[in-house]
Amino acid sequence: KGDPKIDIVMFRENTEDLYAAVEFCPLPKEHFDLHPGMERFKKCSEVAVSWRVFSHEGCERIIRAAFEYAKENGRKKVHCCNKANVIRQTDGMMKRLFLEIAKEYEPYGIQAIEENADATAMWLIKNPQEYEVVVASNVFGDILSDEASQLTGGLGFAPSGNIGQETAL
Repeated sequence: KGDPKIDIVMFRENTEDLYAAVEFCPLPKEHFDLHPGMERFKKCSEVAVSWRVFSHEGCERIIRAAFEYAKENGRKKVHCCNKANVIRQTDGMMKRLFLEIAKEYEPYGIQAIEENADATAMWLIKNPQEYEVVVASNVFGDILSDEASQLTGGLGFAPSGNIGQETAL
């Protein structure tokens, strides 16, 4: 809202995560045996499941795009927002790849900061000037970019684009 020190660019993976739309309702009986964590739901009357799908390629693509943007535009911080402490497999992969790729950008003076998405949500409000480039999964990126847009007055004031390797809109 007029603070010239706030200039945040969000990178959100836009083809995977919960938005991949791999969902079941009712859940087929054979799926209850896919993971031991499903045992407690076997006696429920109705179960709906959404698969949170991440690929190495999707994570690497969006993380590299964020670091390349930072390098090309003189940005010195890239934040990776995730919940790897709870969502260990999908966000764990995102976090691991972020930390691996970050090493390649150390010579450019780019600081890699990995943090929980809920903490990012809080700090975006409290200290938005600390954020330069943010990379996140599809769902967390959607939520955080909407939140960050409020810093400028709302969604109508926040430019956005879906930019792929071959097409963009």
